Amino acid sequence: MEDENKKQLIILGNGFDLACGLKSSYANFFEQRFEKAKPEEIVKTLQKHKLNNQGSVLNLEVYGLWDQKLNTFNTNCYHKTIGSKHNIIERYYKATDYNHKINYFDLLFMAAQVYMDSDDLSSWSNIEQILQEILQIIYEEADGAIFNDKEELNNKAKELEEKCFKNYAFKSKDAKINLIKFILHIFNKTTVDNKIKKALEQYEEIFGRFITNEIEINKDKYFQNIQRKLTQLTEKEAYILNFNYSATSLLDDQILETSYLSNLIKAWVNIHGLSRWNSKSRIHVIQKCGNNNIRLPRPIFGISQYDEDKNNANSIYQFTKMKRREDAINLLGFKSKEDDIKILDFNFNDQQEKIKKETHFTVPSDINLITIFGHSLGTTDWNYFKDIFEKVDLAHKDVKLEIYYHGNNLPSLKKSLKRILQEYSGNNLYNTLYNKGLLSFRDTIGME
Repeated sequence: MEDENKKQLIILGNGFDLACGLKSSYANFFEQRFEKAKPEEIVKTLQKHKLNNQGSVLNLEVYGLWDQKLNTFNTNCYHKTIGSKHNIIERYYKATDYNHKINYFDLLFMAAQVYMDSDDLSSWSNIEQILQEILQIIYEEADGAIFNDKEELNNKAKELEEKCFKNYAFKSKDAKINLIKFILHIFNKTTVDNKIKKALEQYEEIFGRFITNEIEINKDKYFQNIQRKLTQLTEKEAYILNFNYSATSLLDDQILETSYLSNLIKAWVNIHGLSRWNSKSRIHVIQKCGNNNIRLPRPIFGISQYDEDKNNANSIYQFTKMKRREDAINLLGFKSKEDDIKILDFNFNDQQEKIKKETHFTVPSDINLITIFGHSLGTTDWNYFKDIFEKVDLAHKDVKLEIYYHGNNLPSLKKSLKRILQEYSGNNLYNTLYNKGLLSFRDTIGME
């Protein structure tokens, strides 16, 4: 009888999109973003010149780095016929003209690509962890530091060598210290005017355009694969928590067009926003919901929870996922629950919940099956998982936990899960669940 009344939480990570044919990994993004640029030449040339001073490092032409174009993922054009006094001219125009200027985060990730072992750049979680390491160097170790010459910078980098990037592989013995030197070089004298925060917001938009283009390219097959895999994953009344910026039942009606899925899936939340948050996507939702005030959340990046004074606007706390989500909600203009504005895909229950920040999202307390597919369980999302486990009372109720793995990532998934469960419960909950038959790992190869 209990199984018949089961409610299921399905958590989707980037591995789900990849399994459905969407090339949405950071590796895919960088491959396209830097296709016409030369990261190694850029990184090593900049380090030969004077330290960055208020953004001069972003003007690559000053350093003789010509023709370093970046893909802005703007492929949408429209056709227009122009009538003149003497003839008719046919032209194609870009719907939006984005420039190819380099971003601070382009430089940082170029440096990571140049100096780090490529395996550490292959997953979402590792990139976000790398971002956290970089921000801690900028805001903690070198906050307010002004390096007048390269000797001062080199000494600081050597001081940080043992303290930073402890869990990453580098291409050579000197590569780690070279990456730290590059970070100090690029952000010398720049933190005071919030350039880093602005650069991150710009990068979120760039990545959003990348995901949107990938959806357009792979649309039909991608959504067919989503529908098929969800049909296999969904057992009973289900709630989807999607960590991707891509698929959503809000915009993609075809996902739930079968009676099986439409009857079982009760809610769909994209926890970090949507790549298609503006323009025609918003118009589609307005027409669908009949509400002109509807706004969609933009894509956000973020690091894990950080114990810092929240009132310090210039601290690393402003880059945590909790704060980035809070900023995104405020940007949507949400003032009170009486407002005729629907905050879609963040799914706060009411204003009181928003104010107290007691939860990141709404999870039914009577969930008794959690299915995780394509998520690496990386540290940047541990707070989400601990919050979920608290909501369903995983330590005291018979809640089944099933995790799908792919290839050789099973050992790392088990290791991460053990640490999350230890932080959540304070005891060996991993073995308890396993011995009670409540924890299982499933190979994605078994799925069509």
